[in-house]
Amino acid sequence: MMSLECLRIYLKKSQFTELEHLLFRIIVLGGYPDDMYFPSRVRTIITSLVNNIRKNLDSEGYRSVEELEEAIEKAISEHDEITQKGGG
Repeated sequence: MMSLECLRIYLKKSQFTELEHLLFRIIVLGGYPDDMYFPSRVRTIITSLVNNIRKNLDSEGYRSVEELEEAIEKAISEHDEITQKGGG
């Protein structure tokens, strides 16, 4: 699985937004932004992160920006732990 460091470099070189902002947009919009295309390898890791964010939120979704930001940070740190252990 691609590391988050590689994903951040890809987003920066492609002149996309920061990872956290991208994940925030995807959750709020309910899908990928129409103005952004991602190769399948990148889309796979982003989708995995989005699914983990949704899993961390309760069934009602998020109630505040702060709650969504916390869920994003938690999903990112969980993904980092998995990739550092060589899993995923």
